[in-house]
Amino acid sequence: MQQMQEFSIHTHTKIGDGYDTVEDMILEAKRSGLKTLGISDHFWAVSYDLPNYVKTIRAAQDKLQFDVLIGLEIDNPSDDRLEMLYKIKKEYGFDYFIGSLHDVPYNGKKYYVGSKEDKNILQSQTYQQTYWQTLPNLANDLFDIIAHMDLIKLTGVKTEALYEADIDKALKAFKANNQIIEINTKHHQIENEPSDTILAKVAKADIPVIFSSDAHIKHQLIQHFAEEQRRLAEPLAKMRYISKSDELRQFLQSRHGPRTK
Repeated sequence: MQQMQEFSIHTHTKIGDGYDTVEDMILEAKRSGLKTLGISDHFWAVSYDLPNYVKTIRAAQDKLQFDVLIGLEIDNPSDDRLEMLYKIKKEYGFDYFIGSLHDVPYNGKKYYVGSKEDKNILQSQTYQQTYWQTLPNLANDLFDIIAHMDLIKLTGVKTEALYEADIDKALKAFKANNQIIEINTKHHQIENEPSDTILAKVAKADIPVIFSSDAHIKHQLIQHFAEEQRRLAEPLAKMRYISKSDELRQFLQSRHGPRTK
């Protein structure tokens, strides 16, 4: 049986839209038996003061003597913002960036896939198609990890079977850019992201995977990791499952080198 994953790196704190401080998250990581914690608050929530964001995480890391990776979760950026984000990653010495897709444009306005309103728009063919066709945009050197790649199912309809070609295109691009795909357990009671169907494609494409909890509360740090690791034991044994902290660091450094700040 696979050993427990040694890290949890898709997490959010009080600096962004989470509920606990960085120190609280580190202490919970210690209690949970993790070796490494990654902090990846949303760029939109912390971009107003990145120096303080990085300083706060490093201060907590030094105070509590725990291995912490510093990251950001960034929604699909426009081409004109990519250069700025590359500079930020290098300037502040970020260990990793998570690429995600939460909002999709429809008639010139962006709508959140998990909105309880606007269901007619969210479930429309145009909106669904736009999501799947936008996904490959996350394939680049900026993003080390692809988050909840089929989050679109929060709209209440599952359309992955209709856009298989677009999914295959995205996976081919993620593979070519040497990116990790997370198995996000946040909505475990409904279905992980990606679905088992897409995960089978990920395995066939030989794309590395990790488990992520998308924790916004400290007690969610490793939520459902153990049961999903047991449930997926057979496919994981045939996949590039990264479970060790050292292996994760080596992978991240192979993409952009060690942290310089």
